Amino acid sequence: MTEKPNILVIVSEAGESIPALDALGSAGLRADEFYPSGAPAGANWGSLLTGMHPVRLGMVSEGEGMELPLDASVIAESFLSAGYTTCTFDHLRRRWHWFGTGFEYYIDPGVRLGNAPAAAEINARAIPWLRAHRDEPLFVCVRYGGESGPAIAQLVSALDDLRLSQATLVAALRTSGLGKGELILRWPGEIPAGTKFAGRIQTHDLAPALLEAAGLNAPASMDGRSFWKAWLAGAAWRESEPLYGVDCGPPQTWSMIAGQSALLATIGADGNLRQKSAAGVDPQMAGSMLAQLKAWRKERLEEWARMAESLEEV
Repeated sequence: MTEKPNILVIVSEAGESIPALDALGSAGLRADEFYPSGAPAGANWGSLLTGMHPVRLGMVSEGEGMELPLDASVIAESFLSAGYTTCTFDHLRRRWHWFGTGFEYYIDPGVRLGNAPAAAEINARAIPWLRAHRDEPLFVCVRYGGESGPAIAQLVSALDDLRLSQATLVAALRTSGLGKGELILRWPGEIPAGTKFAGRIQTHDLAPALLEAAGLNAPASMDGRSFWKAWLAGAAWRESEPLYGVDCGPPQTWSMIAGQSALLATIGADGNLRQKSAAGVDPQMAGSMLAQLKAWRKERLEEWARMAESLEEV
């Protein structure tokens, strides 16, 4: 195994299938059971950076989660401390300042015009940056909004042209709301081509997995669990454990995945149900899942409230 592999995280928020990701998946590992921890982009990106569920970050409704919890750690800090050069190409720090924590370089190609950067604008900055820093151990995050297939293909091709592929673990995610997305891992020589992973993964599981792949320890603050050893061993992983997600909305929507059943519920601030939809479940089971989801939601929000009080006291 490479002593200190580069890590390149690519996130696309395109709703459609992306041929460039299919090609990456053929060359590495594909996890077909990948579910975003939160939506929209800010909640999911915050979850990826911290390895924490969006609820623990307070990112459950518009305008919340502005400060990083006291016990939280951003994944870039761990890589920076380990001697990596850290960089992200994104624009969400304009709203959540802590999204830049741990990144030696924070590059926002759209800041001059005050808009979200187009995929081509991101690549125009990212590819020359990779070329300039190719001899350093790298932890790099690139987030594309909207249509991004050609951009991802161009970025991966540039990585190959720079002869960085063998030394780089690429983690590519496609997310769209709370629906099932894609997670692809490519690392030539370490991950066999055509590998399938059946375990269920959420966004906040990625941070501890990437740290473990690089031989680093995950901070205790992370909610996510590394699936790295499970896929290496071909072991079953998180087959029956329920998964929970939140869409900040409005309206605020919560999700629960259990077995082959899925539940979406719009729940008001008073805790009362506004609307629900279920798939793969009969009415009685839907009622049981809703009760479980509401209990989980209540407990997590109470934890956040206690943490928010401690932040105000600092």
